[in-house]
Amino acid sequence: MLPIFVGDLANKGPRNLMTIRKVRQMEALCVRGNHEEAIIQHYLNWQNDLHYVIPEVFKWITELNTDDINFLLELPYTISIPSRNILIVHAGLVPGIPVHQQNLDNFIHIRNLYQDNDGNLLASELPFQGEAWASLWSGPEHVYFGHDASRKLQQHPYATGLDTGCLYGNMLSGIFINSKKMLQVKAKKVYSEPKGFKTPK
Repeated sequence: MLPIFVGDLANKGPRNLMTIRKVRQMEALCVRGNHEEAIIQHYLNWQNDLHYVIPEVFKWITELNTDDINFLLELPYTISIPSRNILIVHAGLVPGIPVHQQNLDNFIHIRNLYQDNDGNLLASELPFQGEAWASLWSGPEHVYFGHDASRKLQQHPYATGLDTGCLYGNMLSGIFINSKKMLQVKAKKVYSEPKGFKTPK
């Protein structure tokens, strides 16, 4: 069995460094999430600017060693399993655009899709703007993704969202790809309070 993680391994929980090193030790696969992107950016800023002030929530990145940061830098935005017609991303995609032509930001931030005045589908990370991208995804690949904890488990014909808010005291969810059997473990406690989004008036 080969574990594949959908990103956001670290940054809000209590054991960031331990988590990254555990995944490395497992020789598991993982896609890059918005948290990994932020960790990399703050780490590089800190390395390249003696006066850079690391935000409090990222202070732990000073403990990253060379192997840790190389692991993060090498994380792909997507993992494809052609034999199963499966694509794994952190956040999502815009339908109708080939994977290699997607804006990289879609892979780590998208939550919703909305239409512009010309009827084109545009990506949004705001949950109140448009519709869940996964509900509009019609394949052919089945996409497994995370990122969207506010919607919890999402099960659509061609997309499965696995972020069920473990960080917020809910469930940690996984799926066995071949059997489609779900595996869920309840969080021991609330590790972070969700900030959420305020719906505009």
